[in-house]
Amino acid sequence: QDAGNAPEQREPAPAHGGRCATGPVTVDVTLTFVYPRWAPPPAVPARLRAQWHTILAGLRVHEDGHKDIVMKAAEEVQRTLEALPAASSCAELKQAASTAGHAVLERTRRRHDEYDATTRHGMTQGAHW
Repeated sequence: QDAGNAPEQREPAPAHGGRCATGPVTVDVTLTFVYPRWAPPPAVPARLRAQWHTILAGLRVHEDGHKDIVMKAAEEVQRTLEALPAASSCAELKQAASTAGHAVLERTRRRHDEYDATTRHGMTQGAHW
Protein backbone atom coordinates (compact mmCIF):
# COMPACT_ATOMS: atom_id res chain seq x y z
CA GLN A 1 0.00 0.00 0.00
CA ASP A 2 1.13 3.49 -0.65
CA ALA A 3 -1.32 6.17 0.30
CA GLY A 4 1.45 8.72 0.32
CA ASN A 5 1.63 9.22 -3.44
CA ALA A 6 0.17 12.47 -4.64
CA PRO A 7 -2.98 11.89 -6.66
CA GLU A 8 -3.14 12.85 -10.32
CA GLN A 9 -4.67 16.28 -10.60
CA ARG A 10 -6.73 17.66 -13.43
CA GLU A 11 -7.12 21.37 -13.91
CA PRO A 12 -10.37 22.81 -12.50
CA ALA A 13 -12.71 24.26 -15.07
CA PRO A 14 -13.87 27.86 -15.12
CA ALA A 15 -17.49 28.02 -14.04
CA HIS A 16 -20.24 30.41 -14.94
CA GLY A 17 -19.53 33.99 -13.95
CA GLY A 18 -15.75 33.67 -14.19
CA ARG A 19 -15.49 31.59 -11.00
CA CYS A 20 -13.69 28.27 -10.94
CA ALA A 21 -15.28 25.07 -9.58
CA THR A 22 -14.28 21.43 -9.29
CA GLY A 23 -17.43 19.95 -10.81
CA PRO A 24 -17.87 16.19 -10.44
CA VAL A 25 -14.76 14.49 -9.05
CA THR A 26 -13.58 11.00 -9.88
CA VAL A 27 -10.94 9.30 -7.77
CA ASP A 28 -9.26 6.27 -9.32
CA VAL A 29 -7.40 3.88 -7.06
CA THR A 30 -4.99 1.16 -8.13
CA LEU A 31 -3.54 -1.05 -5.42
CA THR A 32 -0.98 -3.76 -5.94
CA PHE A 33 -0.09 -6.18 -3.19
CA VAL A 34 2.95 -8.39 -3.60
CA TYR A 35 2.86 -11.42 -1.36
CA PRO A 36 5.69 -13.82 -0.69
CA ARG A 37 5.66 -17.12 -2.54
CA TRP A 38 7.13 -20.34 -1.34
CA ALA A 39 7.49 -23.56 -3.26
CA PRO A 40 8.45 -25.97 -0.48
CA PRO A 41 10.51 -29.00 -1.39
CA PRO A 42 8.72 -32.33 -1.06
CA ALA A 43 10.50 -33.15 2.21
CA VAL A 44 8.99 -30.18 4.09
CA PRO A 45 6.65 -31.44 6.82
CA ALA A 46 2.91 -30.91 6.37
CA ARG A 47 2.83 -28.98 9.66
CA LEU A 48 5.25 -26.39 8.27
CA ARG A 49 3.28 -26.11 5.00
CA ALA A 50 0.09 -25.53 7.01
CA GLN A 51 1.81 -22.90 9.13
CA TRP A 52 2.94 -21.10 5.96
CA HIS A 53 -0.64 -21.02 4.63
CA THR A 54 -1.91 -19.70 7.97
CA ILE A 55 0.68 -16.92 8.00
CA LEU A 56 -0.08 -16.00 4.39
CA ALA A 57 -3.82 -15.88 5.15
CA GLY A 58 -3.12 -13.58 8.12
CA LEU A 59 -0.98 -11.35 5.94
CA ARG A 60 -3.81 -11.08 3.40
CA VAL A 61 -6.27 -10.15 6.15
CA HIS A 62 -3.87 -7.48 7.36
CA GLU A 63 -3.27 -6.01 3.91
CA ASP A 64 -7.03 -6.02 3.23
CA GLY A 65 -7.31 -3.72 6.24
CA HIS A 66 -4.87 -1.32 4.59
CA LYS A 67 -6.91 -1.57 1.38
CA ASP A 68 -10.05 -0.59 3.29
CA ILE A 69 -8.27 2.46 4.69
CA VAL A 70 -7.19 3.52 1.19
CA MET A 71 -10.66 3.05 -0.28
CA LYS A 72 -12.22 5.14 2.50
CA ALA A 73 -9.59 7.81 1.87
CA ALA A 74 -10.46 7.87 -1.84
CA GLU A 75 -14.12 8.43 -0.95
CA GLU A 76 -13.09 11.17 1.48
CA VAL A 77 -10.98 12.88 -1.19
CA GLN A 78 -13.91 12.79 -3.60
CA ARG A 79 -16.38 14.21 -1.07
CA THR A 80 -13.89 16.84 0.10
CA LEU A 81 -13.05 18.09 -3.38
CA GLU A 82 -16.65 18.12 -4.54
CA ALA A 83 -17.57 20.18 -1.47
CA LEU A 84 -15.04 22.92 -2.21
CA PRO A 85 -16.77 26.18 -3.02
CA ALA A 86 -16.14 27.88 -6.34
CA ALA A 87 -13.15 30.19 -6.21
CA SER A 88 -12.41 33.51 -7.88
CA SER A 89 -9.64 31.87 -9.90
CA CYS A 90 -8.65 28.36 -10.91
CA ALA A 91 -5.23 28.88 -9.29
CA GLU A 92 -6.98 29.65 -5.99
CA LEU A 93 -9.19 26.56 -6.33
CA LYS A 94 -6.20 24.38 -7.24
CA GLN A 95 -4.40 25.53 -4.07
CA ALA A 96 -7.50 24.86 -1.94
CA ALA A 97 -7.88 21.40 -3.52
CA SER A 98 -4.21 20.60 -2.95
CA THR A 99 -4.40 21.67 0.70
CA ALA A 100 -7.60 19.68 1.27
CA GLY A 101 -6.24 16.60 -0.52
CA HIS A 102 -2.98 16.64 1.43
CA ALA A 103 -4.95 16.89 4.69
CA VAL A 104 -6.84 13.72 3.72
CA LEU A 105 -3.55 11.98 2.87
CA GLU A 106 -2.07 12.95 6.23
CA ARG A 107 -5.12 11.59 8.09
CA THR A 108 -4.81 8.43 6.00
CA ARG A 109 -1.15 8.00 6.97
CA ARG A 110 -2.16 8.27 10.62
CA ARG A 111 -4.91 5.67 10.11
CA HIS A 112 -2.38 3.27 8.58
CA ASP A 113 -0.02 3.86 11.51
CA GLU A 114 -2.82 3.32 14.04
CA TYR A 115 -3.95 0.16 12.24
CA ASP A 116 -0.39 -1.21 12.24
CA ALA A 117 -0.01 -0.38 15.93
CA THR A 118 -3.35 -1.99 16.80
CA THR A 119 -2.63 -5.14 14.78
CA ARG A 120 1.08 -5.12 15.62
CA HIS A 121 1.75 -5.07 11.86
CA GLY A 122 -0.50 -8.08 11.33
CA MET A 123 0.71 -10.22 14.23
CA THR A 124 -2.72 -10.17 15.88
CA GLN A 125 -4.20 -11.31 12.56
CA GLY A 126 -1.96 -14.34 12.19
CA ALA A 127 0.80 -12.85 10.05
CA HIS A 128 3.71 -14.17 12.13
CA TRP A 129 5.77 -17.31 12.69
